[in-house]
Amino acid sequence: MAVDLLVSLSDVHLGAFNTTWAFVTDTDSPALSRLGGNAPDWKIVDGTPGHNLCNAVEQSIREEIARLGYDENQIDKRILILNGDILDLSLAPTAFACLNARCFFHWVERAGFKEVVYIPGNHDHHLWRIAVEEAALHAAVAQGRSRYDRTVAVAGVSSALKSLLGVGDAIQFRVAYPHYVHVLSRDATGAAEEWRLVFHHGHLLEKWWTALSTLLSSPDGRRHTLEQLEAINEPLTELLWFSVGDAGRLSDLVSQFYAGADNSDIMRHLVSNVVSDAFVALERRWNVKVSGWKRWLIRGAIVKATTTLAHNGLAGGTGKHKRIEATAGGLRGVALGGELYKAAVAYRSRYASVSPSCFIFGHTHKTQVDEPREWLNLAAQGNPTGFEKHIFNTGGWVVEPTVRSPDASYLIAIGPKVKLVKVPLSDAVIAAALANADLA
Repeated sequence: MAVDLLVSLSDVHLGAFNTTWAFVTDTDSPALSRLGGNAPDWKIVDGTPGHNLCNAVEQSIREEIARLGYDENQIDKRILILNGDILDLSLAPTAFACLNARCFFHWVERAGFKEVVYIPGNHDHHLWRIAVEEAALHAAVAQGRSRYDRTVAVAGVSSALKSLLGVGDAIQFRVAYPHYVHVLSRDATGAAEEWRLVFHHGHLLEKWWTALSTLLSSPDGRRHTLEQLEAINEPLTELLWFSVGDAGRLSDLVSQFYAGADNSDIMRHLVSNVVSDAFVALERRWNVKVSGWKRWLIRGAIVKATTTLAHNGLAGGTGKHKRIEATAGGLRGVALGGELYKAAVAYRSRYASVSPSCFIFGHTHKTQVDEPREWLNLAAQGNPTGFEKHIFNTGGWVVEPTVRSPDASYLIAIGPKVKLVKVPLSDAVIAAALANADLA
């Protein structure tokens, strides 16, 4: 019997120097000249960390297919869900991220995926801006409307965006935000009702990314809808997480902050230097003099605030986990407890037509504690909306100051069966990412 194969990845961060999926590892690398053709003629450079991971993930997928007793010929359709922060359009140079994306999508086509759904996260949110403007803004202007609808539906994607990322015509490519609902048909599950796999990157579960909507009440005093949530928080997301990698000296400073985010001494030194330069600039340009105890007090306050912000906002790891308030031991078994579960329920309640059977997210760069996780047969689980036991965190593929060993994993679904699979990373791949990130 033919079945569909679904694979979901998150937090690849293409273009970031600390990613394990590096196809081009330096903006001045000679490898760029070897990738100089037009899409879809780009090739993956042999021996790069990204090349090695392509092979490792493909092998892992083949093994999982075989474990369920299927062979390659029984796979009808291959679907890839990219669940946020696939391109790093914030800390990495934008063009450099797209160069790596061209290699990545060459692998996607080589691996046989015919359908790709891209769900932006906080680091690649701007891809949603491109897609929604193409689908909605142009139509509004053409029709003489002063406002356009920021719909959560999958938008049409222009050929320009596909060309920029190197997505070939053989792939059906869609962008969805802030989530995507994949419906398993009754035929696939053999059950009386449909099962819905809900994919969301996870940043809108975190209070850090919904700060503005927390301050502003909804018009009717109830929870904001997802459309309102996106509209209110979008300006801050775009301001903080798009094109910092193209910002010249600011890019260098942010990179230094990131690399030293878990070291208080390094952070204090970096911020103190920046503040001292700012005092000099104020005096030189506007003749504003700050001296003595005032300078000491202002510098101390800025150093303290920026050091805390960098550790919690840039370093990820423990700070990010505290903000999301996951349970102390991570996600245990197949159940999810504490505030994170409440956040997932609240997310569902904001969009009444979504009744998740499974909820899949990333963002934290950490997966569940159990490994390996066994196959979960949705068709045998009873209520298709009882999603509290069916929540998966797909982790991440980057090395961080606070998490040196990536939680490299992906979600796989074959028919009604779902599993979280961890991919062992070679020492060479981790060492390369550490070296590129200057974290070694």
